[in-house]
Amino acid sequence: MAKSKTPRAAERRSKTVSKVDALMAEIAKLSELEREELLDRIDEEYPYFNPTEIPAWHIEILKKRLANAKANPDDHIPWEEIKKKLQAE
Repeated sequence: MAKSKTPRAAERRSKTVSKVDALMAEIAKLSELEREELLDRIDEEYPYFNPTEIPAWHIEILKKRLANAKANPDDHIPWEEIKKKLQAE
């Protein structure tokens, strides 16, 4: 959980978390069919919230990064090396 920068922000976050926790408790009481209906309605109401859709601008950034990685393979640290360093900490 992210740390709030100000007491006011912490209070606001606390209230938001309480509301979300209350909603989650109510959602847990729903049947599977009701939860599916809820998800469908949320998806219809907030289509931009669909994590399966990648914005075009993001795809362009990824293409540039991939091209750079292919063009300059020695400029990058392999994941296994990073993973070892993180595990050693």
